[in-house]
Amino acid sequence: MSKITGPYRADQVGSLLRTQAIHDARKKKAAGEITDAELKSIEDQEILTIVKKQAEIGLKSLTDGEFRRSWYMHDFFYGLIGIEKVITEAGCKFNACETRPEGIHVSGRVAYNPDHPFFSHFDYLKSVVPEGCVAKMTIPSCAILLDQYVLYGTYPPVKYSNEEEYLLEVAQTYNQTIKEFYRRGCRYLQLDDTTWGGIITVLLSPAPDAVKEAVREKAQRLVRVTNLALEGIPDDLLISLHICRGNYKSDFLFSGAYNCVSEYLAQLNVDGYFLEYDNERAGGFDALEAIAKADTAGKKRVVLGVFTSKEAKLENEDEIKARIDEAAKYFPKERLCLSAQCGFASTEEGNCLTEEEQFAKLSLIVKVAKDVWGSI
Repeated sequence: MSKITGPYRADQVGSLLRTQAIHDARKKKAAGEITDAELKSIEDQEILTIVKKQAEIGLKSLTDGEFRRSWYMHDFFYGLIGIEKVITEAGCKFNACETRPEGIHVSGRVAYNPDHPFFSHFDYLKSVVPEGCVAKMTIPSCAILLDQYVLYGTYPPVKYSNEEEYLLEVAQTYNQTIKEFYRRGCRYLQLDDTTWGGIITVLLSPAPDAVKEAVREKAQRLVRVTNLALEGIPDDLLISLHICRGNYKSDFLFSGAYNCVSEYLAQLNVDGYFLEYDNERAGGFDALEAIAKADTAGKKRVVLGVFTSKEAKLENEDEIKARIDEAAKYFPKERLCLSAQCGFASTEEGNCLTEEEQFAKLSLIVKVAKDVWGSI
């Protein structure tokens, strides 16, 4: 099978607003009013409906909207061996709000789980994606697992003698997991990564030089663990990376231009980058030049997240086209793509807009992509 040419001209990060039926079903399950099987049946039907809607507006990469998850990342981590859910004293503090107080705890050796629930989630998604479209699977990056634990406990985790041992085991766990997704028919996998936003924030802050140097060393470790996780994967598996700056109830977490991390991003062995460029917090497109120069094969794509998933107002088409032309000064226009800067519901709470407004936004992305490139 030949590799998918992607990301697509019009693509999406992955998460979609949970339907009312999903919200109602989860409340009933929590109250003991329905069984796991009944909840799954409702999720199946809602995912089928949402997949059809994505195809109808012209998207080629279709997701399950992450409808079975509460968090885009925690649910995946809970499915790995050696990781447990913990209730924390406080949530993660965003710009203007705070998330639910929940996190992860590495309680044992991290390992691949052959019965990870996300495998069956993908199986169902693949079974309902229509011909001519691709089932896109999204999971949090291994870099988050390497970095996230710092928030919740001693680092490295007590089950490991040193950080290198932990890094290698995380990479191996991901490598096996990714290969299992491939075995089940996955040909488009996206890694969602919040770690780079935090690194950008520190490097652009007035932090001491020693702190910045430590953060640069961490950045290189994140490159290494990601590339190790992708080592030896089949050639026809498309891997994209979404650099997230925080997405919770339409609020954000990080700010700053990509320039200070572009040299690291350019080293990642991925096929495409989803970069958030929905407002001035992301800086200019000149950071793309480092990725273009490092891509000597000329095959990587950059997805410009110049639409926002955080509000309903539709972007001006002419302004978006002008921004594409600006980005093309630093990265070949024929390898640029479009999307919203993030998903519409990184957690089940979702962003502050309606389903109708969400699909209007996605439809506009498809329209502009066709106007600019003639196809998606």
